[in-house]
Amino acid sequence: MGSGTGKARRGRSDRARLEGRSDGVGLGAQRTIITASGGVKVDQQRWVDFVRNHQLEKMRLYEYYLGRKPTQITEVEHDKVIHELFADMIAVGSVTFSPAELKEEVQLKFRARQYSQSVEVKLKSKPAAKPLSPDFYYLDEKTTMLGRHLVDFQYRLVREIGELLRAAV
Repeated sequence: MGSGTGKARRGRSDRARLEGRSDGVGLGAQRTIITASGGVKVDQQRWVDFVRNHQLEKMRLYEYYLGRKPTQITEVEHDKVIHELFADMIAVGSVTFSPAELKEEVQLKFRARQYSQSVEVKLKSKPAAKPLSPDFYYLDEKTTMLGRHLVDFQYRLVREIGELLRAAV
């Protein structure tokens, strides 16, 4: 895991929770496991368990990973949130790779363009980046830890990583 403050290994139950606008809980009680081609899968229930065990349902994603309520989010801060989120998804078992070493292959990079934002996904062994569709990245300072936008981001990210891993074989 990275060096940010929002690590899965560190529960933040001692911090004040944010109340306020939620973009809706995107995860139900059922276990959803999606296996993408290429040896990567997502198990959303593990993420739900992590968030609920640490009472983070109303916590906003960017505040959790940046350690403060953001006002104007920079490209560096977006990038940090993506990396920390991905590390936590792996740490809590929400995203798994088979074989496990494949997780070290994945590199993510936030890209801000004039009219859109996206995340580039690439493999260390195959440096040609595959940008995710511009409408793919819509996480912002209002997204909560169980928000529907976060759920969609996790599924799409795993699908794209799976496609890259499959193509690399």
